[in-house]
Amino acid sequence: EIDEEKNLGRWINRQRSLFQAGKLKKERQLDLERIGLKWSVLLTTSWSTMYQSLVDYSEERRKERPDIGWDGNVPANYKTDSNPPLNLGRWVNRQRSAYSKGRLKEEFVQKLDAIGFKWVVHERKRGLEDDGDDEEDYGEEYADSIQKNLNVSRTELRQIPTPRRLPTTPASTS
Repeated sequence: EIDEEKNLGRWINRQRSLFQAGKLKKERQLDLERIGLKWSVLLTTSWSTMYQSLVDYSEERRKERPDIGWDGNVPANYKTDSNPPLNLGRWVNRQRSAYSKGRLKEEFVQKLDAIGFKWVVHERKRGLEDDGDDEEDYGEEYADSIQKNLNVSRTELRQIPTPRRLPTTPASTS
């Protein structure tokens, strides 16, 4: 009986995932709604609520810095002042992750694009003071940062092509 409950729970979660990705057949969606299935669990906030929080956040940043505007990003640990606080930074990272995997509904992509959402956070920028020393630009800290902000596994991260730095000292021969 417990195995049956686990299997049912997994099946329901799969239906929710398909629905969120826009891949659930309309007929099945309507059947599930008819029997009372809720697409988000109680503690989950709807996409539209989180999106509106992002819109509010972006407008606040634009007012604070009218000369620069909003940079299209939200700090990963940012939470709203609402009660209860919404973890907007985490939500933003989930949208990026879903987008990079092709799992974000086109409608959501368009809405995020329309407000200037930045899909990739860590773009390498070369400034005027660049001395060509890439040692600090790449490595474990960079990889950790990319992994955290894109919400990808180390395996997925290794598949992303990145420049490799050459050793700064010749290998010793013994």
